[in-house]
Amino acid sequence: MRKRKMAEFTICFIISLLVVFGIMIIKGTIDSGFHYVDDHEFAEMQYLLSNKNFPLSKVIYSWCTNDFALRFRPLYYFFRVLLVYFFGINTVAISIVRGIVASLTLTILYLIGKELGANSYYSYLFALLSIIGYQMAAVWKMGPQENFGTLLLVIAFYLELKFLKKRTLLYSCFSAFFVIIMGFYKESYIVTIPFLILYALYFEYNHNVSMKKEKKLSIDSPCLKFVIALFIIMIMQIILIKVFVRGQYSNLANVEGGIINIIRHYLEVIKTEFTTDLKWYLRFGMVMIAVLLTFWEDMKKLWKEILLTLSFILPQFVLYANSGLLERYILPASIGFAAFFVIVIPKASFFHGKRCYLYKLSLILLLLAHLHCVDIEAGYFAYSGKSLTSVMNGVLEYSGKKNSKVKVMTLFSPDEEGNLTIKYYLACHGFDSVYYYHEDTNEITKSFKYDEYSYASGEDTSPIPFEDIDIVVVANEDDRHYGGDKGVDLSEFSEKRYGSMSMYVRNN
Repeated sequence: MRKRKMAEFTICFIISLLVVFGIMIIKGTIDSGFHYVDDHEFAEMQYLLSNKNFPLSKVIYSWCTNDFALRFRPLYYFFRVLLVYFFGINTVAISIVRGIVASLTLTILYLIGKELGANSYYSYLFALLSIIGYQMAAVWKMGPQENFGTLLLVIAFYLELKFLKKRTLLYSCFSAFFVIIMGFYKESYIVTIPFLILYALYFEYNHNVSMKKEKKLSIDSPCLKFVIALFIIMIMQIILIKVFVRGQYSNLANVEGGIINIIRHYLEVIKTEFTTDLKWYLRFGMVMIAVLLTFWEDMKKLWKEILLTLSFILPQFVLYANSGLLERYILPASIGFAAFFVIVIPKASFFHGKRCYLYKLSLILLLLAHLHCVDIEAGYFAYSGKSLTSVMNGVLEYSGKKNSKVKVMTLFSPDEEGNLTIKYYLACHGFDSVYYYHEDTNEITKSFKYDEYSYASGEDTSPIPFEDIDIVVVANEDDRHYGGDKGVDLSEFSEKRYGSMSMYVRNN
């Protein structure tokens, strides 16, 4: 039995590797280099570790304490700095690590499906529908916490399922351990703990005859102890957030004009969600719900499963009520959607007959629609990254050929993440003459507001004239970050295009 399960795990993991790396290699995300969002952190860390020779412990401490200004993700930055410490700014190696994490997540989701009573087909369909879609950006993007955070969540839940069936202390301890590190990795995953608690009670109610009869858990029940442990973990993590985080968490809209405008803002967010990244969930979900409504009397008996699903999904919508449940933030809510429609419904006793063919077809079409989304988004991501990396290497090549102190200016303001990426990528390669055009003041300086490590790279707030600039780097109209004409006269420059980026070199 154990050999058979190990073989099943191995086969599933190999298939998952083929799926994930097939997408990453075919679409070119695996070697797409650096991007605007989040990737600057790798370059900053590398700069501190290699160029400034900061000790590893100092870099970890610095990133964690800076993060406490607004967030509570100590393990995220701990692992992130370690990744740079071992691999440097080798984006291919970092992408491979993220691909392996995603493949493991798919495999564990498949095992969860099997534990919940689904066959191999529905178990892997459940895994694919959980990860494939706009949310797969969490895999090919190197910054999002949702990739590893989701792996921690599914491991914790899988171990919980094993504990509930076998009542082994070791399973409960390991499950609780992964819940702890999940919350320390990204605080938003704390809102999944109520589901883990409710599922334990749901399982106990369905399998414990005395609990069904007396409507309460015995004080000696291992399940009760496990539930209490999860509840304590949740409360302690919330307290730690209140103690450590200097900023204030809020998902409330900062909208003027009173409650009416705030409600209007939230409705606009919901509209955006369901007309963009959640559109296929809505469209095919409505078809599947229409089919299920024809089984109305039977569906009413699944009220506990429906409440469980809502306990998993609704907190995610509330958490992102202000910004929207979009792209990578769809994780882990997509798991709850897939669990109900792919695991719970197909194994229900009433699920048979011709009506169900439409339901099954909708599941396949939903997966195909999301694969199409992946094709578009991954393709653009690769194009954008290769463009930005190429233009930065173009700057290095040009400045090396001129053998002089070339001054480079970026036209990304107010997008400071683009500034950070270019500054620290070039700084890692020994080039530090990067200046920034500030749209609000029309000044050109070496400093900008969000540069946390300017004290290490050298602060210089004195402005210089535009006539001193030799190269201008800017996104062109092929880039999603293109902000139109920045009001800078580039008539004395010659343009060289690198995909969605342009490098303007001063004539003569």
